[in-house]
Amino acid sequence: TADYSACVTIGQLEERGPNGELPGLYLLHAWHGRVSFSELKRQAKQFARQFRPDAVVIEDAASGQSLLQELRIDTDLPLQPVKVAGDKLVRAAAAEPTISAGRVMVPEGAPWVEEFLREVCAFPAAPHDDFVDSLVHAIVHLRSDPTYNWRRWVRDQAIIAAARDYSAEAAALRFGMEVDEIEEIVRDYDDAGRELIEEYERRSRLHDPYWRCYHCGQEIVPGTSVTDNMIHRFHKDCATKRRQLGLPI
Repeated sequence: TADYSACVTIGQLEERGPNGELPGLYLLHAWHGRVSFSELKRQAKQFARQFRPDAVVIEDAASGQSLLQELRIDTDLPLQPVKVAGDKLVRAAAAEPTISAGRVMVPEGAPWVEEFLREVCAFPAAPHDDFVDSLVHAIVHLRSDPTYNWRRWVRDQAIIAAARDYSAEAAALRFGMEVDEIEEIVRDYDDAGRELIEEYERRSRLHDPYWRCYHCGQEIVPGTSVTDNMIHRFHKDCATKRRQLGLPI
């Protein structure tokens, strides 16, 4: 009977999210099973298509070595082989500070969460530790590799170029992805570009007195109503306050 194989997918949030999400590592998915090598390879490709990871970290030992070799031939995934050193307890100790600090978030209600937590919380006394191994590899990689965003950027640039030079369909075929995934990458890139331009313009305004209220010193957002005396500009509310206080406008 084959040993258990496992895969965990981790996302990293470096700053507080738009809805108040805390910075840290977010467990997006966890899977394990006793499967044949061909099924293991199929699962690896499926998860890569689903989550579009910045790095696919695979233990360079046992079946992991064969999986790395096969995926290098069949895919252009951002593979990251990792050599194991020391026993499992020593390796787990490297990830323990991150977990103890509450920086690993686990979703409530996911169908796989209960089994995942049962194994991780019982380590090293649990009958299996495949989830623990995968989690440790992911945490150590994310905490030690500052270039993963760069690899993602390079890959996305290649995808965007293929989509624009040819078509989304051609890019999907080239990168083994769905057309809607390609379109989403291009759309996100365009949106991010607009946001960067807007942010650059906003930051430029912050250093220009013309775009600051002379009364409160806060930014005057383009398109909002202002009071302008040809020398200084004021928010409407600030101009009203100045009149009430008898201050010049």
